[in-house]
Amino acid sequence: TIEDWDFLEQIESILAKFDECTLVVSERPPRISLAISIYYKLHDILHDVASREGEFSGLHPDIVAAMSPDLQKFQEYCDLMDGQDTYSVAQVLDRRFKTLLLENELGEATA
Repeated sequence: TIEDWDFLEQIESILAKFDECTLVVSERPPRISLAISIYYKLHDILHDVASREGEFSGLHPDIVAAMSPDLQKFQEYCDLMDGQDTYSVAQVLDRRFKTLLLENELGEATA
């Protein structure tokens, strides 16, 4: 039915965001300096899905219900990452990504 196709398109739109992150992480050579920005991006995606915000504002309630526990589990990993200085130091030392986190979190004009 049309409703089923709409449901599948909504799932695909979420999975496409995860695919983008997977492709970045899969680049050669791998760079630890990307870890923090990828984690923040994934957190933002899960948050937007769970709260039906931004481009995910029209999500079906069943999709939101299925993704909400994932946000809670992911938050545990984010808390672990926040306690590791290695990732922050790697990002600051990599000149290519020095301002990437600031631009993503604060916007280009502020960074």
